[in-house]
Amino acid sequence: TTVAATPSPTVEIALDTTVAATPSPTVEIALDTTVAATPSPTVEIALNTTVAATPSPTVELALNTTVAATPSPTVELALNTTVAATPSPTVEIALNTTVAATPSPTVEIALNTTVAATPSPTVEIALNTTVAATPSPTVEIALNTTVAATP
Repeated sequence: TTVAATPSPTVEIALDTTVAATPSPTVEIALDTTVAATPSPTVEIALNTTVAATPSPTVELALNTTVAATPSPTVELALNTTVAATPSPTVEIALNTTVAATPSPTVEIALNTTVAATPSPTVEIALNTTVAATPSPTVEIALNTTVAATP
């Protein structure tokens, strides 16, 4: 693995995911990973992952996901979803959905839906999802992921 990091505290990434994030403190990376970071204290990354991140505190993503985020605290999304969001506190999305939202606190979306949202704190994303967010603190990514992040 290669790690040239910036403060990436606590980051766990899953299979076939891509994360272009900001502030990712706490990063754990595994085999065959590449990390071009700045201050990344405590970094553990999994198989075939790439992490070029900036402060992305507390973000949990699943298989085949893409996250280019800005402060997106605590977001939970399901399979094949796309989220380009701003503060959307407590958002749960289902299969094949797209969410680009504005302040949508407590949002539950079903199959084949589209949501353009703002403020989405607390984000959790599942298989084959794409998230272009802002402040995504707490990021956990799994195998075969790529993370190229900006603050």
